[in-house]
Amino acid sequence: MNNTRLTLAAAGIALLALMLIALHHSRTSAPAAQSADDSPAASRSVPPDGEALLPFTPTQISQAAALAARFTTAYASHRYGEPPSVYLARLTPMMSPQLRPVIERAATDPVALTQRRRLQEITTAQARTTAIRALGPTSITFLVHVTQNVAIAHANRADTSHYALTLNLTHATDPDPGDGDADGEKWKVYALELASTGNAGQTAELTVTPDPAP
Repeated sequence: MNNTRLTLAAAGIALLALMLIALHHSRTSAPAAQSADDSPAASRSVPPDGEALLPFTPTQISQAAALAARFTTAYASHRYGEPPSVYLARLTPMMSPQLRPVIERAATDPVALTQRRRLQEITTAQARTTAIRALGPTSITFLVHVTQNVAIAHANRADTSHYALTLNLTHATDPDPGDGDADGEKWKVYALELASTGNAGQTAELTVTPDPAP
C-alpha cells in the first residue's frame, strides 16, 4: 500500500514538473518570434544611411556648392569701365568650354554695355547657395540667391535674383584640380539660368538669361 502511494506521488511530481517546463517554454518562445525582424539578416537589408545613396560625397557636394556661389558672385558683378575680356577672365576658370561662348555673347552685348556706360553703373554682387534642385550621375543643379548692390551716377539700389546653376564633375587636365580632389576631378559650371525658367539639370539648354534692365 505504501509503495502504491509513493508511486502515485512520484508520478504526480513528474507530471507537475512537465507542466511547469511546458509553461516556461511557451512564455519564452513568443518574444523570440516577435523579434525576428531584429535578426542580422533583417538588419542587413536596410541601408546604413542616406549618404550611401548619393552619387557624390559630402565633400564633393560642398565644393560644388561653394563654386556655384563664387561663379554667380562673379557673373553678377561688373563695372561700366571694365573691358569684357577682364570680366570673362574671372569666369573662365570656373565654367565649362560649352558655356563660355554663351557667357561671352552676354558680356559683349553692345546694348547692355552702352547702357552701363551711360548710367556709370557699378554692380557688386553677393551670392549664396540655398538648395539642390537636381542630382545626376555627374552633375548637380543648385539654386543660388543673389543680392546686387547697384550704384549709378546719381542713385543706388539693391536687386535680388535667383539662379539655377548646373555643375558637372569632370576630369581636370591641369595638375591643380582646383574645385575637385586629388584624383584630378574638377567641378565646372555647365549651365546658368534664372531659377524661374526651370533649369532641371544636365540636359538643360546652354542659355543665359540676362539680368533685368534697370
